[in-house]
Amino acid sequence: MREAESFLDWRVVRAMVLGVGVTADRVSEPEGSDDAHPEHPSHSPQPDIGVYVNPFTDFGFKRIFGQPVSRDILIDFLNEVLAGREAPISSVTYLNNEQVPGQKDQRRAAFDLHCTTSTGARIIVEMQASYQRHVVERALYYATFAITEQAPRGDWNFRFDRIYSIVIMDFDLPASALGGTDVGADERGRGAGVSTAGGGASVGATTHVASASEINRVSPGHTSSESNTDSRDSSINLHNEVRHEVMLVNTETGRIMSDRLVLIFLEMRNFVKSEEELETNMDKWLYLLRHLGRLTSMPAALQGRIFKEIFTIAKISAMDTQEYIAYQRSIKSYRDIKSGEISSYELGLEKGEKLGLEKGEKLGLEKGLEKGEKLGLEKGLEKGRQSERRNLVQTLNQNGFAVEDIVKATGMSHSEVLSYLEG
Repeated sequence: MREAESFLDWRVVRAMVLGVGVTADRVSEPEGSDDAHPEHPSHSPQPDIGVYVNPFTDFGFKRIFGQPVSRDILIDFLNEVLAGREAPISSVTYLNNEQVPGQKDQRRAAFDLHCTTSTGARIIVEMQASYQRHVVERALYYATFAITEQAPRGDWNFRFDRIYSIVIMDFDLPASALGGTDVGADERGRGAGVSTAGGGASVGATTHVASASEINRVSPGHTSSESNTDSRDSSINLHNEVRHEVMLVNTETGRIMSDRLVLIFLEMRNFVKSEEELETNMDKWLYLLRHLGRLTSMPAALQGRIFKEIFTIAKISAMDTQEYIAYQRSIKSYRDIKSGEISSYELGLEKGEKLGLEKGEKLGLEKGLEKGEKLGLEKGLEKGRQSERRNLVQTLNQNGFAVEDIVKATGMSHSEVLSYLEG
């Protein structure tokens, strides 16, 4: 009975706060809500509220993965994401999410989730709802904290435990991070600019950051010298990939130089499978993360103990008052982010259209003037030639030349000579 009362509670509160309609069996969205723009590139696949928490909110993500009771859920997710790279994880230890730098004037970092595993790996998991132009560099920056905190005082040989930085994104990877062509020979000697073979920035003179779509994986315990030769496939369209795995690679050989730092980006917008198309457990996880906030019940395809635990933890009606208030704040923050992205996108379109129109008008005017000048010159020259021919015909005629003689002397037609004499 308490669950039913709580369920009614949050719907009524939501109606008061957001101005939505409430019925016995559904919640209707206010007119003009962001959900009216599903085709918009900044539109989230998640509605702002529903039966289950939105995992793209800070509250929702931490409720699913960041609680002590969520350990088994986190372990299952990490085992799927790191399958084939890391040995099976049996336990995790949550670490402090806030990283304090060594100097007072340096920037702090706050992770969504930070943990160590039974395999010895250190893992950072970030749920990114807002667009980050430099999301790759951001992941690298966060990973540096996991490196430096392993550095002991005194002597150190600089070997550190493997670090994974997993970024779950509610936006498209920037085009600069995807690239489209291999690194040319002229790039390899200088390590400048951006390497488009894997879409990462060049590192040093002979290395760049490449994705797992291009390179062979290195199993745990293998050294970089044991990796296979270059297996990059230029036919892969990285713009449609869900998973992008990044590490240091030698661009001359395609071999992995170090497997100590691995960045994994999950581009959720590229996961488009329906419930009926789910094949693997990873498919189910991606489907869950993308759609949980809009589901009204547990799908038949998402069975098993772990998924049942998630749907129990994620149920909004099971929250107490304090939790619900915290979730509402998180939803508001999420909504503000998405509204800002849509506004920025529409403003960009408006400015782009205006700039394009101005440039088009200017270019059209310039081309029109150029064509007009050319056409005017051509007409002027033709008119000048006709005037000369007329003067010639009339002069010859005044000097006693007959029409037939003028035709022979000038090469003009009989009718043209007559037109100049009559004109």
